[in-house]
Amino acid sequence: GRTDEELFPGEVARAFRETDLRVLESGKPERREEFVPLPEGEKFYLSVKYPITDSQGRVVALGGFATDITERKAMEDALRR
Repeated sequence: GRTDEELFPGEVARAFRETDLRVLESGKPERREEFVPLPEGEKFYLSVKYPITDSQGRVVALGGFATDITERKAMEDALRR
């Protein structure tokens, strides 16, 4: 029930909003890994955003979900080192 601007630093919220707009305009889903600096520490998310269409195929909303992959990213980094 809160906006990206209420949850994340300005630069991060703007990047999320740009992705939202790109998905709404293109009508195509996007999947991406996103880095989020938070007061309690850095987080990484795997995010998927997708258009929701009406019965005529018009984009009417945006859907999405994000999975916290911070632990996975830390393990990948440890393996690289």
